[in-house]
Amino acid sequence: MTRADEKGDKTELVRKFEFKSFRDAIHFMNTAARFIDQRDHHPEWTNIWRTVIVRLTTWDIGSKPSMLDVDVAAYLDQLYQAYAPKIRQKDIGDILPPRAVAHS
Repeated sequence: MTRADEKGDKTELVRKFEFKSFRDAIHFMNTAARFIDQRDHHPEWTNIWRTVIVRLTTWDIGSKPSMLDVDVAAYLDQLYQAYAPKIRQKDIGDILPPRAVAHS
């Protein structure tokens, strides 16, 4: 995703993560912070209730994504899998449209 800022165009990797609760969102950020701090490559991120929005870019190369951004993004995607709600078999009926009834 590209967005304009005061210094020109900036290219970012952007991802929005949704959680079941505010507590899950904050726990995700706190857990991710340890890895991110070890990599010494910190995203711009915001939390609004149950949502975390992450923006990754590398300023040193002209505000474009680098392999550090890709690594952090991959870690966040993997970490998110622990929080993502799983679809249960009984929920499938609520997701799929009802079957059409064949008339003779």
